[in-house]
Amino acid sequence: LIISLKSSANLIIHSFFSHVAEYLVVRYPQRTIEPYRGSSAKLSCEANYDFIKCGVVHVVWHKVEEQEKSNELTDPDQYLTTVNETISDYNWRRREVVTEIMSVARRDDGRYQCKATCDSGVQAMGHFITIKVIMKPAESLKTFGQNNHVELNICMLISCLIVFIFLD
Repeated sequence: LIISLKSSANLIIHSFFSHVAEYLVVRYPQRTIEPYRGSSAKLSCEANYDFIKCGVVHVVWHKVEEQEKSNELTDPDQYLTTVNETISDYNWRRREVVTEIMSVARRDDGRYQCKATCDSGVQAMGHFITIKVIMKPAESLKTFGQNNHVELNICMLISCLIVFIFLD
């Protein structure tokens, strides 16, 4: 009985997702992006959908927070989004959405996901893209240099104290 229930549940889940996949699919490769702080980073996805079955589709990149809550990347001061749509076979359309984070900062570290939603509320989403912001090599050297300067001053102070102790 348990095997039968599991098989039935899997069949229902497979049927549902196959049905959704028949008219709404989001595609892009799963990857990690490591942009330098201050540079830009591009997130690109493609939604293929049947216009008759899906209607108007909303496709947007989201930053996924810790509790699976997500925020759309729509702030025009931080993001530049371009949309390109082509009509392919019959009722099918291909929408490409590219969102560029114009100046990457530490706050941009995290997981991102492209989500497409039909008029009916049916959704499809792609893999997670991870952004790990890194410092520019020049910034690393600058930070290292600043730390060395502080260490050098401490060493000089200790040396002066030792000299005064021995002279005394």
